[in-house]
Parts: sequence; structure tokens; C-alpha cells
Amino acid sequence: MIEREPVLGLIAGTNIMREAPFVAAVETAVHTPYGEVRLQHAGPLVLVLRHGMDGDTPPHRIPHRAHVTALRRIGVRGVVSFCSVGSLRTDLRPGAFVVPADFGQLGAPQTFFSDRAVHVTPTLSEPLRTRLLRLAQEEGLAPRDGGVYWQTKGPRLETAAEVRLLSTFGDIVGMTFADEATLCVEANLPVAALCSVDNMAHGLPGGEALTSADILSRKQDTARRWAAIATRLAKGLDRAFGETG
Repeated sequence: MIEREPVLGLIAGTNIMREAPFVAAVETAVHTPYGEVRLQHAGPLVLVLRHGMDGDTPPHRIPHRAHVTALRRIGVRGVVSFCSVGSLRTDLRPGAFVVPADFGQLGAPQTFFSDRAVHVTPTLSEPLRTRLLRLAQEEGLAPRDGGVYWQTKGPRLETAAEVRLLSTFGDIVGMTFADEATLCVEANLPVAALCSVDNMAHGLPGGEALTSADILSRKQDTARRWAAIATRLAKGLDRAFGETG
């Protein structure tokens, strides 16, 4: 039984399901024009597992429109994405955290408006971003305030040439958040992200050749940190949506 109305939507990977409060989450299914979405309810938090319950949906097949539509239909007030990223900066090492202030994308972004021209200004929520930053600081993560998240199209990792290009304009690189953020803005949902740097991007000076094992090795420890911050967000949601400084 769902005991509380949803207030904050979360988008994350499957490892977070091993942590409180999500181990006791109640699952519901929401039907959308883009497919069915299984949501995990934990008090006022509602979690979408971006790679599916089994974690096997590759980045280029994630149904972002279905995820955002489901969260909007159940009435969340905003969305926080927890993201695993690669670093585009030699001074931003694995184990660091970033609360980005902007994002960019290689390739066309997903949209809800394929049949007419609707122009939105893609911006992240400063009140929600500020709250995330403060909670991450209080959890001892020493997050970087600001920076640019660049999204590339998975599932392959970026080439060294792509990393050289992206590092001119960005700080971190991933495969999911730009689409999530764009769709949230189109759906009038405030959105922000907390990103975990899990590897140095391919070809970055001072980095090493990437393997899937490098990326996966940090994920469970990171999930514990994300779950702790999500729990604290649930206790201060008015500040998350109303605090500006």
C-alpha cells in the first residue's frame, strides 16, 4: 500500500534498490503512450530505474519519454537524476561528485513535440540544484558546484577525438541526463542532477584505458550515498522547491 502522496521523482540505476528506503518500496505500474513504467514508491519519493528492473536496458533504448510522462502523471513536483559519469577534466578524478549547472548533447534530443514546433529553454532548477549541493556537502562528498554535463549516444563509450572536443566545453560526460532534463523541462517539471565521477573519459591525459569493470566497481558505494541524500531530500522538500540561496 502507498502511504504518502508522491512529491519528488528520482531517476537512477538499479543498485539503489539495495539501499534504504528503497528496499521496502511499493511498486506500481503506470501506462503511458510510450509504454508501461514500473515505479518504486518510498514515502514521498518515487523512483524510476532508468535501465529497467534488471538493469539491462542499454542507454540508447531507455524510454525517457515514458519515464517522465509516468512521473508527471502521478503528480511529482520535480525530478532529481542520479548519474554515473566520466570526467572530462584532469582535476576531476574518480570518486568526485558534481552538481551540474548546465548540459549539452551530441545528437538530437528527445522531445514530446514531434508534431508541432514548441520551443522551450532547457534550464536546470536552481532551487533544487542548490538543495542537492548542500545535502551532498553535508554528506561529506565535497561536490563540485556547477559545470557542464555532455550527453553522447550509447552504448559505446566516447572516442578519444570526441573527448577532446567535449572537454573544450564540458566537465563530465554521460549517456542519459540531457534527454531526461530536456523532457522534464518540456513537462514543466523542475529538474537537477547529482553526478558521480566513476572514470576518466577515454583518452584524457592522465587517464587509463576504460573497461566496463572500471565503471561498475564504484556503483554500489555510490548508490549508498545517493540513497542517503534522497532520504534527506524527502525530509526537506519544501526547501528543495522553494529555497534559492
